[in-house]
Amino acid sequence: KNMRQRSSAAEPTPSFRRRLKKQERRRRRQIDWRIPFLGLASLLLLAISLFLLSQDRPKVIIDDDDILHIVSTRFMQNQPNLLWLGRARLMLFEYICLPTMIQQSTQNFIWIIQTDPQIAKEIKHKLRQLIRPHPHFFLVGYNSDKSDNYDKHGNHTSLSFEDFAMQAKDLLKAPVYSGNVKILRQAYTLCCSGSNDILLLQTRLDADDGLRLNYFEQIQQEARNTFLKTPSFPNWYYWCIKHHLEWYASTNRWIPVQHEKLCITPGLT
Repeated sequence: KNMRQRSSAAEPTPSFRRRLKKQERRRRRQIDWRIPFLGLASLLLLAISLFLLSQDRPKVIIDDDDILHIVSTRFMQNQPNLLWLGRARLMLFEYICLPTMIQQSTQNFIWIIQTDPQIAKEIKHKLRQLIRPHPHFFLVGYNSDKSDNYDKHGNHTSLSFEDFAMQAKDLLKAPVYSGNVKILRQAYTLCCSGSNDILLLQTRLDADDGLRLNYFEQIQQEARNTFLKTPSFPNWYYWCIKHHLEWYASTNRWIPVQHEKLCITPGLT
């Protein structure tokens, strides 16, 4: 009986209940008013952040009026079933090659990464994720590559403009897994339609190598000086790297290397 009396005495009165309901309605109105305000504030902060990021990142200028720079990289072509090798190469690509391309001081170039169309889905998915934020980085399912030409004596020969135009046309028919295809078609029009007089640069970069961060800017400036600012200019020109660093995973050491009479393939333009 005493317990029932205490329980009855502890129940709120009708006036207290009305007061609680009024306070709850007031609290809900405050929350309802804050929600759209917080949403607008979040959108404003997001817009400011995106604007600041766009200011910090180098501009992508694909339709430059005097130069078109194409970078070619081969990744696991004709090796679709070597999964563990693909995983190892993917790590080298992610941590050595890709960062030096993202941070180039000029983004006036197109990067075409050619891979086997039958490459493992796991590898292809990761590659797409890595380069997707960059519309001028392309992942293409394409096994044929004429960038390495050799004569009957085994000597390296340059790629003719006609061969390059044919390869570019074939490349447009290949499946594109990542990248803005409109940029790729625009580049083909600039280089191979015959309606534009433009400097064409082609740089080779292996998937496990990286480049100095102002390499493309320096090459493009030298190309303009060589072909556009001299009265008698050559038909073609080679640029290559003679100084580089080699990294050895077994000892985690960087070793500087200098070559006097040969060019290494990374950065060959």
